[in-house]
Amino acid sequence: MRFKRASQGELVRRAPRADTFKSRDLVDVLRAGLGAWLKDEGFKRLGSNGWTRPLADHHLIIAVQCSQSGWDPRAGNRFVVEFEQSKTPRRATGFNRARVWSLLDELRRREALDIISRVAVSLPDPDEQFLFQLPANVREHYLRSFAPTTATVDSSDVWFAYYDERDAAIWADFLARSLGPALQEFLARLPSYFGHRSLSSDRD
Repeated sequence: MRFKRASQGELVRRAPRADTFKSRDLVDVLRAGLGAWLKDEGFKRLGSNGWTRPLADHHLIIAVQCSQSGWDPRAGNRFVVEFEQSKTPRRATGFNRARVWSLLDELRRREALDIISRVAVSLPDPDEQFLFQLPANVREHYLRSFAPTTATVDSSDVWFAYYDERDAAIWADFLARSLGPALQEFLARLPSYFGHRSLSSDRD
């Protein structure tokens, strides 16, 4: 079985990198690209992958979360950016939480989907020996990482694909232009927890 390479006109598949591009490497690139916006908005670092600022009587948190499956030398990895409002400056303690995808307008969603697809078709070819070792259903799922995304602007949740510094820089540029409007949308909505509206008692 040979995996079909990117056709003419598509991005050329890159060679596998020798070293791992870890989640902290991704965050470092995003932090550099978002630094000016974060500073202007009054955010300070929170742990290794987040930022926080006071907001009225609580705290506003922005954090990067990579997929727990980890970085793959052929398929890369995925990440999301989360917004949270909490009474304490600690992640996963809040009364209002949303991922950035749910806060993007249609135009930015289309741009994100295009970036995801471009990353996918430029990934290194999957290792054929590794593929043969996978069960058929797992193999099919794994190979989806190497093809344009099937997600649409109406999808409820989408993770952002990346492989290396180049992809991270592209996402940093996208987020530098998108986090401001997304944050405004987040604060304008009724409090929810990933789409589930909070009861007033949850916030007491």
